[in-house]
Amino acid sequence: MHSHQSDINKYYNDINEVIVNAAKCTIPSVCCGSSKAYWNSELQQLKENSVQAHLGWEAIGKPRHGWMNSFRLHCKYKYKLAVKNAMLAFEWDLDDELSQLYLRKDMDNFWKKWQRRFSKRNFTPHHIGGNTEPQDIAECFKQAFSNACFNSYSDEDSIASLKVKLGNHDMNVANNTFCVSDIEKPLKCLKNGKAAGYDGIVKEHLLYAHSSIIVHLMFLFNIMTLHCFVPDNFGVGVIVPIIKDRFGDISDVNNYRGITLSPVISKLFEYCLLDKYQAAMTTSDVQFGF
Repeated sequence: MHSHQSDINKYYNDINEVIVNAAKCTIPSVCCGSSKAYWNSELQQLKENSVQAHLGWEAIGKPRHGWMNSFRLHCKYKYKLAVKNAMLAFEWDLDDELSQLYLRKDMDNFWKKWQRRFSKRNFTPHHIGGNTEPQDIAECFKQAFSNACFNSYSDEDSIASLKVKLGNHDMNVANNTFCVSDIEKPLKCLKNGKAAGYDGIVKEHLLYAHSSIIVHLMFLFNIMTLHCFVPDNFGVGVIVPIIKDRFGDISDVNNYRGITLSPVISKLFEYCLLDKYQAAMTTSDVQFGF
């Protein structure tokens, strides 16, 4: 590998490492599903009081009678009652919101909220293609998705056409470099709340990071453009199986399509290219859907 290629790979990996480490030091992480929509500071305080009362009760030998046991039970029941009431209030508020959406005939938002609250579509099949072990299931999906892929480099006609377009394009370096605004504008086009790729980085990492990250990305993209090389890890993604027909056989591997979670920096680079060279790009007439 040429030295500039290894340098680009290292620079990209260093940027990723800095972003991930900064996030670990500054952003609290919680387990998926641990946050409750009805949770508030009052419930948190009641929970802490209950835990402290329980620890004090344990410290004096777990008595079944006396003031300490009564205090422990009082804190416990007070906490449980507050949780129950908060859940009921949340359900009532949701019902009121659904009613208001229905009365306003805002059916799009009504059904979106209804599906989020009552949908039972999130279920896991007991087996895939007769396989029950996670490794075997992963291999089954790997084989199925590999059969659906093709090597784009084998399309010699398209490659030749691309080389002709590149040959006709203005190759002046000054006209093919990115500036800070060329990075900031496409970054706003990326959607919030999307799943991360293998590197664990999402748009919000870049959006709320120090402004110097935009400068580093500008340097990275310019070096990549100058040397006609992208980092090797741009091609690494996580493939997630998505059910095609939820009323069909969910244990059939052919009833799934693969969605690739790509590194967000690679997506940002694609948006930058589209924004800068959109006039020179064309889309096939048969391109539609996904």
